[in-house]
Amino acid sequence: MSLKVVHIFLILTAIALSAFFGSWCLGNYTFDTDPLMVILGYLSLAASGGLVLYLIYFLKKTKGFELLILIAGLKSFLTSSSAMACAVCQFGTPNSPLVGAIREGIWVLLFMITGLLVGFLALFLFWAKRSKQLNQSEASKSSANLS
Repeated sequence: MSLKVVHIFLILTAIALSAFFGSWCLGNYTFDTDPLMVILGYLSLAASGGLVLYLIYFLKKTKGFELLILIAGLKSFLTSSSAMACAVCQFGTPNSPLVGAIREGIWVLLFMITGLLVGFLALFLFWAKRSKQLNQSEASKSSANLS
């Protein structure tokens, strides 16, 4: 599996998660009138739109439009009934302890995933900085050898 396919898979996963989270926040606003839900919903939907634009840019840059078949295959998964929420999340009473526990669990997982993604970003930035330093030191050694 190439790095391009993995990158496209991660972009598609991020788009799906962001869109589902935004839809969940806006759908949950009918039960819980917290304005934070509306803000997070619209921010998530805007992020998923930005990720779609980035995916199009990435596919144009890498000439990977043949991978659009993968995107079309995901449509069948995303529209299936198995991808929908359970009956408690969908139709449960909004003030029940079970729904409150589910919401708290979602927040905990969201913060854990955010920390994990920030850690990956820091690792990739460290690798980029280290690679640049190594390239500069190799260039200075090669110029010293030419002298």
